[in-house]
Amino acid sequence: MKRDIFEFEFGIFDCDGTLIDSMSFYTETFVVVLEEKTGIPREIGRKFYKERAGTPALKQYEQILELYDKNKLADVREITELFFQRIDKIDKEKKFRVFPGTKKLLMELCRRGLKLFVTSGSKCRILERKLEKHDLLVYFDLIMGSDEIPKGVEHIKIFVDWCELPIEKFAKRAFLLGDGPSDMRIARESGVYAIGIANTVDAEILIKAGADDIVKNLKDLIHRS
Repeated sequence: MKRDIFEFEFGIFDCDGTLIDSMSFYTETFVVVLEEKTGIPREIGRKFYKERAGTPALKQYEQILELYDKNKLADVREITELFFQRIDKIDKEKKFRVFPGTKKLLMELCRRGLKLFVTSGSKCRILERKLEKHDLLVYFDLIMGSDEIPKGVEHIKIFVDWCELPIEKFAKRAFLLGDGPSDMRIARESGVYAIGIANTVDAEILIKAGADDIVKNLKDLIHRS
């Protein structure tokens, strides 16, 4: 049974591909670095990256090298760091588009008293800068990048500790909204209501990964209430 987003007390958001339209740039950076360092063709990398949207970059490089070029596994941290260097440069130079309805939805959720969090596979400095550029950082009580703790259930546990609640109570009152199958799996593993937004991958992929609900855009969530 689909739930009204405004009945929750806590909202957890992925950023790239969910709030901000940056996934196409990240995808191309991922595959260009991958091809340069390993020779794995861009079309293989592109499909792989999209299917694992929401997974930290280091983990994605590890996974694809396990499949296609195990000899390069020793270089995975160097490859990942090059990816983030290029992402950092792109982010400094470019102001990404915010998806329609983003600010209106966040404002309304805050107005109704929800506590909001961000979980991301990006580094914290990149995440903060991106949110600040669009005046979105102010809506969130806590953000977690993947500098030291990779995006996953551990991020949810940090949000739970911040709220000073048992995880079971938090989970019943929280949703996670993301564009990748990894986001859906994180939500399900945490017991949190999983909302998939079909910006990056098809809805069927999100449902298969465990989505409780699917939306086409953020404006839909506002109009449902």
